[in-house]
Amino acid sequence: MTFRVQLFAIMALLSLAVTAQEGYSRYTVEKRETIYGISKKFGIGKEALLEANPSLRTEGLKQGQVIMIPSGSQTESREASSNSQCRAEYKVKKKETIFGICKKFDVAQEDFLRANPQVKANGLKKGQVVCIPSPTVMVATSSPTKAAVMPQPPVEKAEETPEKKKTLKAAVLMPFAQDAETAKADNLHSIEFYEGFLMAVNKLKHEGYDLDITAISTGYTEKTIAQTLQQHDELKKMDIVFGPGVPTQMPLLANYCKHNDIRLVIPFASKTDGTIGNDKVFQVNAPRARLFPEVFDHIFRLFPDYNFVFLDAGEADADKQDFIAGLKQELQKRNQTFDELSDFKLAGDTLRYYIPQDRKNLFIPTSGKSSALTKLLPQLVVAHRISPEIKMVLFGYPEWQLYTDDHLANFYEMDTYFYSSFYTNNLYTASIQFTNEYRNWYSKDLAMTYPRYPMLGYDIAYYFLTGLLKFGNDFEQNLNDYFVPTIQSGFKFTSNAPNDGYLNRKVYLVHFSPDFELVKIDFD
Repeated sequence: MTFRVQLFAIMALLSLAVTAQEGYSRYTVEKRETIYGISKKFGIGKEALLEANPSLRTEGLKQGQVIMIPSGSQTESREASSNSQCRAEYKVKKKETIFGICKKFDVAQEDFLRANPQVKANGLKKGQVVCIPSPTVMVATSSPTKAAVMPQPPVEKAEETPEKKKTLKAAVLMPFAQDAETAKADNLHSIEFYEGFLMAVNKLKHEGYDLDITAISTGYTEKTIAQTLQQHDELKKMDIVFGPGVPTQMPLLANYCKHNDIRLVIPFASKTDGTIGNDKVFQVNAPRARLFPEVFDHIFRLFPDYNFVFLDAGEADADKQDFIAGLKQELQKRNQTFDELSDFKLAGDTLRYYIPQDRKNLFIPTSGKSSALTKLLPQLVVAHRISPEIKMVLFGYPEWQLYTDDHLANFYEMDTYFYSSFYTNNLYTASIQFTNEYRNWYSKDLAMTYPRYPMLGYDIAYYFLTGLLKFGNDFEQNLNDYFVPTIQSGFKFTSNAPNDGYLNRKVYLVHFSPDFELVKIDFD
């Protein structure tokens, strides 16, 4: 069984490193430990420890937290921390064994012993600090003598399978390295995407598959990605490429993959359609307008006999103009009535005079902005309480999942729905498991973004790599019947024409019911 990961980048990706930083070692905080006690234990000053870990000043210590210990500490942990492959350090407890520690941290014994030669020679001792290893990856830089370490899945031997399987070659091309002249957002999203991607790769490795993953930092411009493609001939042998992380690089990379007969998965771009005339492209985030037919179909399935009420909060939202216009046009085709109201008509008991009281009413704001929702929602709630006999339902947009914490109670009360091509509930079992595993791997929590990029990387990698491993070159012929469980994103790829690529038209409806149930509705 082989599992190889190669990474080429312009500079060391410090924000990704889960190994000890230069001049520091990592230490996992134990129960009831204090800042003073750790300082004394490692023979360093309290201020030195706080300078190395600024968050301790405001958040204090937590059991299980991984902190940085400045170099020069006087403890046996030096022996372990000198190994630059450590993703964490662990203090051996009474009666613990090598087998037990390896099982606890999901690492292979041979990797553990390679990272801890003193254990191989002398065995384990209570109180000894050992290195919990991650496999290292050499990063090509401008200087051939420099290297950096990327986070990789814990390496463990998968069960041997009697059948020899083909090694799948995949590349991730994104702007991993930061550039002083560019915003950090693309860099951070790419890094988080790749973190989740590696978790999916690790899962497939444990399922018995052979994978060869190459990750290359492409910079942020057309020029830098052109240079990347020119310098790395090995990319021509890939089965599939994931990227780019910057929309302006999409046409060049798509043409390269078409010319070399390589499948390309575009994970981020959503404002332009990269599938036209290129049957090698899979675009995960379709332009919003391409999703409208799916959204409208779902709406009319759920609300076939409702009166539609469009609410104008007085805030222009160009992103929603096409959606509202398309929905109105669809209503006219179906001879379904609708009303248009400004926010001042919602005050008090005024609303009852502007909508039919003997019909169910679906309220749709003409803006998806947080300020519009904050303005309209309280008035709707009051109107609903004054006239509970009138059926009222609220319908909104994907970005509303960002506002859930601020409006949760009102969402439930107003029987709220919104559509999105990705959604996860923090209470879902799969979401909880992923969050915990991510924290164990990278010693940090998931960023509260929309979408959550580590989950996006995991879902995309697991969907496409599993599909190619299962179907090979027949992958496209099996799209309609192919399904894998995902955490956040759904996939429903269709092609408009024989020479076009594949757009993801998957749409969920998320429902906050008055019974305090939160449901992700999947019509497929």
